[in-house]
This record gives sequence, C-alpha cells and structure tokens, in this order.
Amino acid sequence: NPRFTFFPYSTVFGCYWFSATDGGVFSFGDVDFHGSRGDRVNRRPVTGMAVTTTGGGYWLVMDDGTSYPFGDAPDFVSSVAGQTVVAIEVVPPLSPA
Repeated sequence: NPRFTFFPYSTVFGCYWFSATDGGVFSFGDVDFHGSRGDRVNRRPVTGMAVTTTGGGYWLVMDDGTSYPFGDAPDFVSSVAGQTVVAIEVVPPLSPA
C-alpha cells in the first residue's frame, strides 16, 4: 500500500492536495485535480510534490530525480542524475529591482 507523505497546500484556506508514493494525487476543497501517476507502473517511488506559483498545476518527483508536470507546470529536465531526491520546492522568480 502506498504511503501518503506529501501535502502541498493552496492559498485558499482548507484546500490542499495529497500525493502518495505510488503517484496518486488527491485534491481536497476547491483545488483542481490535474492528473496523477497512480494509474501507471512507476519505476521509483514519488518523494515530493510541488505546486506552481499560480496554483494551476503541480510536479511530482521520483526519488531518482525524474519529474512529471501536471496542469500549467512546465516540463523540465532534471539535473540530479545519480542523486537521491527527497523533496521538491518551487521558488517564485525575483522581482526586478
């Protein structure tokens, strides 16, 4: 059975997502479900989930650094090959000075 360990939240009180190690994503409150990997066989467990700054999407990351975008989350190539990934975080862009 998968473990539930990831709880990204939205800016709306009481709204959040759960992500499981098998790639399943569950949305609660008024946040939208944008997809998951729960219906696929994953080579590695999901170790992190991060929500886009717009709240319109999210990424799931596997422990080998492979990431999967959903909703408005852009796809990007991981640069952590050979490293164990335990979390993912979104850092908003800096405002021009």
